[in-house]
Parts: sequence; C-alpha cells; structure tokens
Amino acid sequence: MDGSMTILTTLDGQPVVYTEGIRSGAIIEEPSAVRSLSRSYDVLTASALSRDASARMIRQLMEAS
Repeated sequence: MDGSMTILTTLDGQPVVYTEGIRSGAIIEEPSAVRSLSRSYDVLTASALSRDASARMIRQLMEAS
C-alpha cells in the first residue's frame, strides 16, 4: 500500500477496496485481492495504538525534542 485505502460494501453485499495514491485511485473488485488487502488492514488496526495512546506518545515525543 502506498496511500489511503477504503473498504466498501456494494449494494449486493460484495466487498471492494478503493485505494488512492498521490496520482491515482483504483477500485479493486477481485475477491482474492480484496481479502488480502482486508487482512492487511486488520493487521494494521490490531497493532495500532488507541487514539488516546497515540496522542500521549506524540505529546511525549514533542516534549522530548
């Protein structure tokens, strides 16, 4: 991934992924690619700090510099 990604569900219930980079965007509909990107998203969100913990870390880093 080199930009933002949004997981969407179509009216018929099928998931698709919209990716956007600096110069382009793409809608990905191929099921195996959607599953792979969805797993990547799940791993990233599972390992991310909470909003409060992120704010604390940023504040601490700013105070240390």
